[in-house]
Amino acid sequence: MAQDFGDDMGSALLNFVTRQTENYLRFGRGRERAFDWWQRHYKKEGNTPEQAKAMAEKQSSREQVVVPFGTSEEAAYYAQVYERAEAVANITVKGMNSEVTKLFGGDEKAVTTALSKWCAVHYPSVTEATWQKVVNLDYENGVITTDFKLNDTNSVSVTCVYEQSTGEFSFEG
Repeated sequence: MAQDFGDDMGSALLNFVTRQTENYLRFGRGRERAFDWWQRHYKKEGNTPEQAKAMAEKQSSREQVVVPFGTSEEAAYYAQVYERAEAVANITVKGMNSEVTKLFGGDEKAVTTALSKWCAVHYPSVTEATWQKVVNLDYENGVITTDFKLNDTNSVSVTCVYEQSTGEFSFEG
């Protein structure tokens, strides 16, 4: 039992690190740094600054895949089976009833849109989120909290926090 927990935690940690690194390379300063590194690399190889810039632009604009494994055999295996896909723009939200929709200001599309945008960054391959049918309502602060289960490989549960006063959604998970 302890071993299973350790394996699960190790997998979760590895997935988190991989996702964060991919997001950094895709959206953060990673691309700029990759460009600079490739430009220096091509200059060292004897190319002119213009050639190095063009080659670095081409190289740094390629999709970056993070393979968090130590051996070349593992890297080769995952390079064959890993296929990068574009983030799903609009996910399907299942299981919401009229009561929870009313709590979210009566606009189911607003929930779907906000969750889709969040998942596109954090879980880009997710196509569906299923409402878990439990709502926590903080009357004093006007905050609604509920969970959605995603259809990714790890069946991640995402917590949705809705501020009734502002109509804004935030997500954790």
